Amino acid sequence: MWQRFAIGIALMLLASASLSAAQGGGTHAEMLAALVNRLASANAKVLITCPGRGYRNRFSRLLQSSGFDFTETNVPFTKDEAPPFRGRLLCYKRAM
Repeated sequence: MWQRFAIGIALMLLASASLSAAQGGGTHAEMLAALVNRLASANAKVLITCPGRGYRNRFSRLLQSSGFDFTETNVPFTKDEAPPFRGRLLCYKRAM
């Protein structure tokens, strides 16, 4: 059974996720959103790194429908990468 680990008032989940289509029905976006909802407390902050391959919009809509506010920051993969950056830091906050 998964336990909830609280850091102050926020649960921090750090993950590098492939939000692509999954085999056997559903998508990784739906599976990851269900996991976040199961683990995250009512006061939660969730950080997800996204390599910019797509499917983040579906994942973001799923978490927003569960009460999370969403911000997205473009980030480089390397220190020498020139904008526009494909990488994203996705930040979801609920009741903070």
